[in-house]
Amino acid sequence: MRKQTLSALLAALIFLGLLPYAQGPALADGIIIALLVAFVVRAVTEFPTPAPRLLGPVSGDCPWLAAQRLAAAGLSGTAALAPDGTLDLMLVYHLESGQPPDEAAQRVWDAFDVARELQKDGCLFYQIRVTVRGHGPTGEVQIIASVSVADLLAFHTGKMDEETFIGRVTYHHQHCSP
Repeated sequence: MRKQTLSALLAALIFLGLLPYAQGPALADGIIIALLVAFVVRAVTEFPTPAPRLLGPVSGDCPWLAAQRLAAAGLSGTAALAPDGTLDLMLVYHLESGQPPDEAAQRVWDAFDVARELQKDGCLFYQIRVTVRGHGPTGEVQIIASVSVADLLAFHTGKMDEETFIGRVTYHHQHCSP
């Protein structure tokens, strides 16, 4: 389309160059200016409209809202949205003296509760991944748990029992010495 427009403009300019100035130089200049304006306007409006695409399954406010909800639940951490629609909740937990490192695992359940509340708030994500890093005098632990939103909601609405839900959550943990 653009090639045709350029060809038409070039042909018009050649024709106008052959137009005798006897008919009036102002007429020739006016036609040239009108063609240039038409070309510029057409060129500007010819840009294709970009195809709509989903930049992320949550609005920009949801990670911020998630961080606020984490803080309100007494959890220290951050929230981010991965391009695949996973809500990543990364938590840090300080273990008190005498607490076993696995005590940090309870924070996973607390984070799942935060994710459920975010769904109620209208945040859209499809998977939840919680990483808890527990630090303390008895050692360190990193726990990563992941579950689909469908399973989380089914559990919280009573459509899935706790045992089935726990079976659907993937867990990875690593213990480190102090």
